[in-house]
Amino acid sequence: MLAWYLDGERLSKTDIEMNNKKFVLFGADIKRNEQLFKEVNTKDILYIFENNEKKWGTYQEGIEIVEPFKVIEDVVLISGIHDWDAISVQAKEMGYQNIFFFLTEDVEAALGKYIAEFSPSVYENSIRQDQKFKYIHFISDEKFFSAVIEYIEYGLDVREHFFVVYNMNGANRNNIYGVWDKYKELSRKYHNIYLHYYECCRLNLVDWEKNRGKLDCLLEKAEKMIFHGEAVTPSIYEYLLEKIHLIKKKGVLLLWSGDVGRDEYTRPIIEQVFQYVRMIPYSYGIDKETVLKYFPMMRNAIWLKSNVSYARLTEYTSRKEETTKNVLIAHSPHSYTKAKETMQYLSGIQQSIHIYCVTSYGEKDIIEEIGNLGRKLFGSCFHAVNKYMDYKEYVYFLSQMDLAVFGMELLSGRDTLELLFWLEKKVYMKHGSVACRRMEAAGYRVSDYYTAKNEIINGAFDNVDRERNHSIAENEFNPERKLEQWRELYEYDF
Repeated sequence: MLAWYLDGERLSKTDIEMNNKKFVLFGADIKRNEQLFKEVNTKDILYIFENNEKKWGTYQEGIEIVEPFKVIEDVVLISGIHDWDAISVQAKEMGYQNIFFFLTEDVEAALGKYIAEFSPSVYENSIRQDQKFKYIHFISDEKFFSAVIEYIEYGLDVREHFFVVYNMNGANRNNIYGVWDKYKELSRKYHNIYLHYYECCRLNLVDWEKNRGKLDCLLEKAEKMIFHGEAVTPSIYEYLLEKIHLIKKKGVLLLWSGDVGRDEYTRPIIEQVFQYVRMIPYSYGIDKETVLKYFPMMRNAIWLKSNVSYARLTEYTSRKEETTKNVLIAHSPHSYTKAKETMQYLSGIQQSIHIYCVTSYGEKDIIEEIGNLGRKLFGSCFHAVNKYMDYKEYVYFLSQMDLAVFGMELLSGRDTLELLFWLEKKVYMKHGSVACRRMEAAGYRVSDYYTAKNEIINGAFDNVDRERNHSIAENEFNPERKLEQWRELYEYDF
């Protein structure tokens, strides 16, 4: 079944009175029109409008493809939702007041809710070049947006900040991160956010070519370009390649991963774009010398020692002492968290334990493998946490764990680790690994991964480092301290 839209509003089929109507179809895309021809009598379609003149005079399903022309009375104009913005403008210029767009079932499932929320009539997704912002943020993962805006709104002036948000991992299609209301609020109050989703640019719900020129103007006026993480989408990557001169003057890179640049996807991005940034705030989570070994141009940057992170404190409910123990083995299903390896290591334990692995985002094939292996080894005592949790939910979830056994070699999920320490949980990591060394460098004491199985079997859950680790983490999460770290980042005078 097709889904129908008018000005971003989802309609039922009867709303456009399909029966006894004549149609003109705008767009001769065969694949997109295939489903339409099954649901609408092709005899009722008078013409197919097409801007590509090479198709004029040809036919599709016996319907002539023609150059678009002015309004035909008593005709309904319909189109597959591909050039929403451009086709809407063109149709109105020709005198058509309404144009009904349809989505095929697969696209509706992926994008329908987004389109209804952020269609041009609801959300003015464009950039005003006449405004001036001190700081332009490039945020590639929407999970971090709430933390960024929270600290800005907590003690800074949000009107000085502009946000370019692009959906790197495609996981927020149904607003699982709960940020759409904030997006719309910022757009209406300050016009300081631009959503650059690949799917929506592909559908031309936003005109990237029109807006990139306006973004040029904002970047010229801004004091800093702040990149949150070293991953970007292809179109943003191509855009930034043209902005190296600005990146050298005002680029700030907040490195995320504990293995910077050794990923085959991010390495060329760092080599060709981010290696030229002016400043790099870092903490124990980044091995500075290793980064400089791989990317020598980064030696020219100002390396600002700072523990800037995206985590913050919240209320939580302590877990009651239970006979059954909850064990967290990974904060995500990515291969580098070694979730499957950890499950194999813990297999065979007969004591009453429940194994938890966060699988709410990531690669589908790995998520499926983890689920299958977990159920095979632990049966109903294995729990794949598929629901994405907001920050408060996530803190509560972590508070219900008794211990965490992490087999990762490289540091990832730093905020999760610090939350576990703050919650006074016992954490096992591989001694000597990069991940463990970096947490120890911050003062935390971590139990040895290879003692976890024996201690679980013997019920040895004493956490002698509980108070020490909690006090370190509490200092890291202090809101005033975090605010000062963010303020230093924004206000640092090059």
